[in-house]
Amino acid sequence: MYSAKMPKNFLWGGAVAAHQLEGAWKEGGKGVSVADVMTVGSATKPREITDGVLPGKNYPNHSAIDFYHHYKEDIKLMA
Repeated sequence: MYSAKMPKNFLWGGAVAAHQLEGAWKEGGKGVSVADVMTVGSATKPREITDGVLPGKNYPNHSAIDFYHHYKEDIKLMA
């Protein structure tokens, strides 16, 4: 079995796209973006870009991981 250790001074980093984590799509004076009108998709059905938010459609970026409301707790997890 191979085992490796990270150097003590190694700095971990991370990156995200706002629409993947933010949520709160209508809060804080934000305007509507293309990501806000993209429906959920799957391996067999592509995402749709709709003309506004339509009833009965699932827009996963509206809630995402709700970083907008939970950023303090989420950042503590990285500390």
